[in-house]
Amino acid sequence: MMMNGHEFQSLKGQFLLAMPSMQDPNFSRAVVYLCEHSAEGAMGFVINRSSLTLGPIDIFNEFALAHGDTALAVQVYTGGPVQLDEIFLLHGHPFDAEGSYLIDDGVALSNSMETLAAVARGEGPEKVAIFLGTAGWAAGQLEKELMENTWLTLEAGSDLIFDVPVEARWENGLARLGIDPLLLSGDFGNA
Repeated sequence: MMMNGHEFQSLKGQFLLAMPSMQDPNFSRAVVYLCEHSAEGAMGFVINRSSLTLGPIDIFNEFALAHGDTALAVQVYTGGPVQLDEIFLLHGHPFDAEGSYLIDDGVALSNSMETLAAVARGEGPEKVAIFLGTAGWAAGQLEKELMENTWLTLEAGSDLIFDVPVEARWENGLARLGIDPLLLSGDFGNA
Protein backbone atom coordinates (compact mmCIF):
# COMPACT_ATOMS: atom_id res chain seq x y z
CA MET A 1 0.00 0.00 0.00
CA MET A 2 1.41 3.37 -1.02
CA MET A 3 0.60 6.47 0.99
CA ASN A 4 1.73 9.86 -0.34
CA GLY A 5 4.40 8.13 -2.41
CA HIS A 6 5.73 6.20 0.59
CA GLU A 7 5.35 2.55 1.48
CA PHE A 8 2.93 2.12 4.43
CA GLN A 9 4.77 1.18 7.62
CA SER A 10 2.75 -0.24 10.51
CA LEU A 11 3.52 1.00 14.01
CA LYS A 12 1.67 -1.92 15.64
CA GLY A 13 3.30 -2.81 18.95
CA GLN A 14 4.99 0.58 19.27
CA PHE A 15 4.28 3.57 21.49
CA LEU A 16 3.18 7.08 20.63
CA LEU A 17 4.35 9.90 22.89
CA ALA A 18 2.32 13.11 22.69
CA MET A 19 4.30 16.22 21.92
CA PRO A 20 3.95 19.05 24.49
CA SER A 21 1.94 21.03 21.91
CA MET A 22 -0.90 18.45 22.03
CA GLN A 23 -4.06 20.46 22.77
CA ASP A 24 -6.56 17.59 23.07
CA PRO A 25 -6.99 16.96 26.84
CA ASN A 26 -7.52 13.24 26.12
CA PHE A 27 -3.96 13.03 24.82
CA SER A 28 -1.96 15.75 26.60
CA ARG A 29 1.33 14.10 27.70
CA ALA A 30 -0.19 10.73 26.70
CA VAL A 31 1.65 7.51 26.01
CA VAL A 32 -0.36 5.30 23.65
CA TYR A 33 0.39 1.64 22.97
CA LEU A 34 -0.70 0.79 19.42
CA CYS A 35 -2.43 -2.59 19.18
CA GLU A 36 -3.37 -2.22 15.54
CA HIS A 37 -2.16 0.01 12.73
CA SER A 38 -3.00 -0.50 9.08
CA ALA A 39 -3.94 1.59 6.08
CA GLU A 40 -7.52 1.41 7.39
CA GLY A 41 -6.67 3.14 10.69
CA ALA A 42 -5.15 2.58 14.11
CA MET A 43 -6.26 1.56 17.60
CA GLY A 44 -4.47 1.58 20.91
CA PHE A 45 -4.63 2.44 24.59
CA VAL A 46 -3.45 5.41 26.62
CA ILE A 47 -1.27 3.63 29.18
CA ASN A 48 -0.63 6.56 31.51
CA ARG A 49 -4.15 7.66 32.53
CA SER A 50 -5.28 5.84 35.64
CA SER A 51 -9.06 5.69 35.91
CA LEU A 52 -10.29 8.28 38.39
CA THR A 53 -13.72 6.69 38.69
CA LEU A 54 -13.31 2.91 38.71
CA GLY A 55 -10.94 0.49 40.36
CA PRO A 56 -10.57 -3.26 39.87
CA ILE A 57 -13.08 -4.08 42.63
CA ASP A 58 -15.74 -2.02 40.82
CA ILE A 59 -15.18 -3.99 37.63
CA PHE A 60 -15.12 -7.38 39.36
CA ASN A 61 -18.30 -6.52 41.28
CA GLU A 62 -20.02 -5.25 38.11
CA PHE A 63 -19.58 -8.69 36.55
CA ALA A 64 -20.12 -10.60 39.82
CA LEU A 65 -16.62 -12.09 39.61
CA ALA A 66 -15.11 -13.73 42.69
CA HIS A 67 -11.83 -12.01 43.38
CA GLY A 68 -8.81 -12.44 45.59
CA ASP A 69 -6.77 -9.76 47.31
CA THR A 70 -3.98 -9.88 44.70
CA ALA A 71 -6.46 -8.88 41.98
CA LEU A 72 -7.18 -5.62 43.79
CA ALA A 73 -3.71 -4.39 42.80
CA VAL A 74 -4.51 -4.57 39.07
CA GLN A 75 -4.34 -1.11 37.53
CA VAL A 76 -7.39 0.30 35.71
CA TYR A 77 -6.84 2.95 33.04
CA THR A 78 -8.89 5.23 30.83
CA GLY A 79 -7.62 3.85 27.53
CA GLY A 80 -9.04 6.60 25.37
CA PRO A 81 -12.22 8.45 24.42
CA VAL A 82 -13.64 5.72 22.13
CA GLN A 83 -15.70 2.70 23.31
CA LEU A 84 -15.76 3.92 26.92
CA ASP A 85 -18.27 1.22 27.84
CA GLU A 86 -15.89 -1.58 26.77
CA ILE A 87 -13.30 -3.33 28.96
CA PHE A 88 -10.02 -4.49 27.49
CA LEU A 89 -6.97 -6.15 29.01
CA LEU A 90 -3.36 -5.86 27.97
CA HIS A 91 -1.40 -8.71 29.44
CA GLY A 92 1.87 -10.59 29.41
CA HIS A 93 2.45 -14.35 29.33
CA PRO A 94 0.67 -16.74 29.12
CA PHE A 95 -1.00 -15.94 25.82
CA ASP A 96 -2.96 -19.16 25.39
CA ALA A 97 -6.30 -17.96 26.78
CA GLU A 98 -9.17 -18.02 24.32
CA GLY A 99 -9.73 -14.57 22.89
CA SER A 100 -6.17 -13.31 23.45
CA TYR A 101 -4.72 -11.50 20.44
CA LEU A 102 -0.91 -11.44 20.37
CA ILE A 103 0.37 -7.96 19.54
CA ASP A 104 4.08 -8.59 19.97
CA ASP A 105 6.24 -11.06 21.86
CA GLY A 106 5.54 -9.41 25.22
CA VAL A 107 1.94 -8.20 25.04
CA ALA A 108 -1.47 -9.61 24.15
CA LEU A 109 -4.89 -7.96 24.01
CA SER A 110 -8.05 -9.57 25.35
CA ASN A 111 -11.58 -8.59 26.16
CA SER A 112 -12.77 -12.07 27.06
CA MET A 113 -14.74 -12.64 30.24
CA GLU A 114 -12.71 -15.82 30.78
CA THR A 115 -9.46 -13.85 31.03
CA LEU A 116 -11.02 -11.16 33.25
CA ALA A 117 -12.41 -13.85 35.59
CA ALA A 118 -8.99 -15.54 35.77
CA VAL A 119 -7.38 -12.18 36.63
CA ALA A 120 -10.00 -11.62 39.35
CA ARG A 121 -9.23 -15.02 40.88
CA GLY A 122 -5.48 -14.29 40.76
CA GLU A 123 -4.99 -17.08 38.22
CA GLY A 124 -4.57 -14.95 35.10
CA PRO A 125 -1.44 -13.47 33.60
CA GLU A 126 0.92 -12.02 36.21
CA LYS A 127 1.34 -8.79 34.23
CA VAL A 128 -2.03 -7.31 33.35
CA ALA A 129 -3.73 -3.93 33.01
CA ILE A 130 -7.44 -3.17 32.53
CA PHE A 131 -8.53 -0.44 30.12
CA LEU A 132 -11.87 1.31 29.78
CA GLY A 133 -12.11 2.71 26.26
CA THR A 134 -9.63 2.96 23.41
CA ALA A 135 -7.81 5.52 21.31
CA GLY A 136 -8.65 5.29 17.62
CA TRP A 137 -7.71 6.90 14.32
CA ALA A 138 -9.49 6.72 10.96
CA ALA A 139 -7.61 5.83 7.78
CA GLY A 140 -4.76 8.31 7.25
CA GLN A 141 -5.50 10.29 10.42
CA LEU A 142 -2.55 9.02 12.48
CA GLU A 143 -0.17 9.44 9.54
CA LYS A 144 -1.33 13.06 9.18
CA GLU A 145 -0.78 13.68 12.90
CA LEU A 146 2.71 12.16 12.66
CA MET A 147 3.54 14.45 9.72
CA GLU A 148 2.36 17.41 11.84
CA ASN A 149 4.78 16.40 14.65
CA THR A 150 1.93 15.68 17.05
CA TRP A 151 3.47 12.37 18.16
CA LEU A 152 6.88 10.81 18.64
CA THR A 153 7.16 7.06 18.06
CA LEU A 154 9.01 4.67 20.31
CA GLU A 155 9.88 1.01 20.01
CA ALA A 156 10.05 -0.23 23.59
CA GLY A 157 9.35 -3.31 25.60
CA SER A 158 6.30 -4.25 27.62
CA ASP A 159 8.01 -2.92 30.76
CA LEU A 160 6.73 0.55 29.81
CA ILE A 161 3.17 -0.81 30.21
CA PHE A 162 3.60 -3.07 33.21
CA ASP A 163 6.66 -1.99 35.22
CA VAL A 164 7.30 1.75 34.89
CA PRO A 165 5.20 3.78 37.39
CA VAL A 166 2.19 5.29 35.59
CA GLU A 167 3.10 8.89 36.45
CA ALA A 168 6.60 8.46 34.96
CA ARG A 169 5.74 6.78 31.64
CA TRP A 170 5.76 9.87 29.42
CA GLU A 171 9.08 11.13 30.76
CA ASN A 172 10.50 7.58 30.72
CA GLY A 173 9.50 7.18 27.07
CA LEU A 174 11.14 10.49 26.17
CA ALA A 175 14.29 9.50 28.05
CA ARG A 176 14.45 6.26 26.02
CA LEU A 177 14.55 8.47 22.93
CA GLY A 178 17.30 10.59 24.51
CA ILE A 179 14.99 13.60 24.88
CA ASP A 180 14.82 15.93 27.87
CA PRO A 181 11.14 16.97 28.21
CA LEU A 182 12.19 20.43 29.39
CA LEU A 183 13.96 21.02 26.08
CA LEU A 184 11.21 19.59 23.90
CA SER A 185 9.16 21.94 21.75
CA GLY A 186 6.23 21.15 19.55
CA ASP A 187 7.25 23.85 17.06
CA PHE A 188 9.65 21.87 14.87
CA GLY A 189 10.18 23.50 11.52
CA ASN A 190 8.76 26.89 12.51
CA ALA A 191 10.98 29.96 12.67
